[in-house]
Amino acid sequence: MMKKIWKPCVLRWLFLTVLSAMMVSSLVAQGPTGTISGIVTDESGAVIPNATVTITNTSTNIVRTATTNSEGFYSAPALPAGDYQVKAELTGFKTLVRPATVQAGESTQVNLPMSVGQTQEVVTVEAASAAINYETNSIQGVIPKSTIDDLPLNGRSYLQLAGLEPGVQVGIGSTAQFNVLFTVSVLGAGNRTVITIDGGNVSDNITVGGGMASMNFSQETVQEFQLSEVNFDISTPIAAGGAINVVTRSGSNDWHGSAYFFYRDHNMAAYPNLQRQAGV
Repeated sequence: MMKKIWKPCVLRWLFLTVLSAMMVSSLVAQGPTGTISGIVTDESGAVIPNATVTITNTSTNIVRTATTNSEGFYSAPALPAGDYQVKAELTGFKTLVRPATVQAGESTQVNLPMSVGQTQEVVTVEAASAAINYETNSIQGVIPKSTIDDLPLNGRSYLQLAGLEPGVQVGIGSTAQFNVLFTVSVLGAGNRTVITIDGGNVSDNITVGGGMASMNFSQETVQEFQLSEVNFDISTPIAAGGAINVVTRSGSNDWHGSAYFFYRDHNMAAYPNLQRQAGV
């Protein structure tokens, strides 16, 4: 009976293969998050090292703490989309507070210019939001919760939000295609758009054409809707056309709710073939 002998090079290759697979799995499973980063300076513009920066989610009170490096830079990656309060503190300087908004897949720059004074003194400056992203060359758009709440979508399906972005066509599916009631084509690529919900792939890869959602969600559950058209992020699954990334709503410290009422007036409905039928 012969025994199989594993050579060191083979074992090393197997180890690297398993490690690479684990890394890819972790990237694909990443949640739709954003980043807050910036530079802390004094009144003259000189950088301030070792300043304590506290980032607080205003909805959940979850706190992230960072310390500026020798160049006055700080960064807080992997933050859930939402509104935040960024506070900078250092002995000999007034406490600086600046609101900020984090969007899925975006980087929000929050620079904090501090002034000399007592730490007990608090200075609040204007809010910061995601603007031009200098860290990636991808083409994408994010639709925030405030816009989603005000839109009368057809069937209240979240996929209808894709029609707000340029170069996108939303088509009507069929009830015979299980949950595929709407299809999304990005830049003329057909129904090959990959769809993820909180980082999980929900694309229907069985239906002919693929790129359609295997699950339906109401717009009530959507916190942010992100659509990427060109140069996808590394965490995006394989896509030929575009990529839809949805962030669902989570709990907060406030009681809130919404109501939806649908009414179709027969006096405003069109007759079949635009002809009035006798006796109707």
